[in-house]
Amino acid sequence: MAQQTAVDFLVKKFHDYGTLYYSDIAEAKEMEKEQSHNYADFCVRCDRDQMKLLDFNDYMKIYTNGL
Repeated sequence: MAQQTAVDFLVKKFHDYGTLYYSDIAEAKEMEKEQSHNYADFCVRCDRDQMKLLDFNDYMKIYTNGL
């Protein structure tokens, strides 16, 4: 299943409602925190398996496209 970035989430909320609420921003911050944690975990696993690391943007492309 494809995931949504925190920025994509905020853009959709703004597009849907024409404004952003504090709860939307708080949720986006939590999403960003989780995505960063997942990327760090991914990097550690790649390093341990002696695999090439992806930069964050390439990782997010995979994360959001569900590959």
